[in-house]
Amino acid sequence: MTRNSAEGGGETGNGLTSAVRARILDTYLDRLADLGNPIAGNPEWLGQAMHQAEAVLTDLARADLGGVRGYDRSHLALDPLSAEIGGERAVAGIHPTESLHAATVLFSTVIDEIVPAGTADPRAVIALSEALHAAIMRRVGVATISYAGFLLKKVHNSHLEERHRMARELHDRAAHAVGVGLQNLELHDIYINDQPERSAAKLEVAKGALREALKTVRALSAELGSAVGADGLVAALGRYLKVSVPPDIDVRFTCSGDDQTVPDTYREEVYLVLREAVRNALLHGDPGRLDVCVDVEARGLHGVVRDDGDGFDVARVRQEDRGVGLTSMRERVALLGGTLTITSAAGRGTTVDIRVQLPEVVR
Repeated sequence: MTRNSAEGGGETGNGLTSAVRARILDTYLDRLADLGNPIAGNPEWLGQAMHQAEAVLTDLARADLGGVRGYDRSHLALDPLSAEIGGERAVAGIHPTESLHAATVLFSTVIDEIVPAGTADPRAVIALSEALHAAIMRRVGVATISYAGFLLKKVHNSHLEERHRMARELHDRAAHAVGVGLQNLELHDIYINDQPERSAAKLEVAKGALREALKTVRALSAELGSAVGADGLVAALGRYLKVSVPPDIDVRFTCSGDDQTVPDTYREEVYLVLREAVRNALLHGDPGRLDVCVDVEARGLHGVVRDDGDGFDVARVRQEDRGVGLTSMRERVALLGGTLTITSAAGRGTTVDIRVQLPEVVR
């Protein structure tokens, strides 16, 4: 894989002649492809990566390498493309680690090309490495902040959508049921003397409506109290399942490992994802059995929600942009740097599988 060496023009200081720049960019492009970085598989992303690489080389050519530490960084201009890339990567589900991997490949490619073997002056190598590192990480940092900001905004919007959904549930179900109950209680009072049988029937209808309203309020209360709290992820999920799952559904909830080792932010987001998976199964799947598993290990957290319900066409729902809840789940897991896999087919149930790598400090 090659590129036009004529594109290797630009600043030529610090040994970065046009020929050297062209060789670096050609080698960088080939290494990305050989190492299987997903950026290399998308022409638009690859074009952005090459643009960033050329900008890094320009920064390096302009750098004053006279000092080993604290050299002048004023020449390092912020490239708006970095912020744009961060947002686009978030939309595409490409984690910042892939951009960091590409940055590492660029760093090693530049060093291999312009640092001669057996260089006598280690101070020059250190100065060059520091300048190169600063030029690369300045862009990676901006892109990563943009990536996180995009996902945080999406999660915030998901919270708003969740509150709106609960408001609709209160209005459409709880308030309606209470209204039906009150209406039938009034009819009960009207018929109680002259038509006792009809009055008794109205009383039963009122009781049923009020029970339904109570059930709705309890379910929403369980969802509103979504904070995992000090007793942990497993306890919070257990409470939600107890309140929300109808008694005619066979629920099997298993867990292993110590969920107290999971950071609070991770526990909360994982809980919300698993809760949404359970809610979707109950609302859309009509299952007879529901399995919920949480496994906490030294290497990370694994959660599964599996039902034997109706199932659905995952690709079609995604293509038609109808899976707002599914999108929210993916964004939450992506924010944690994890993966979410949804497997389903009509008549074969649905499995939601999430895997999250935990920070080293909490293991």
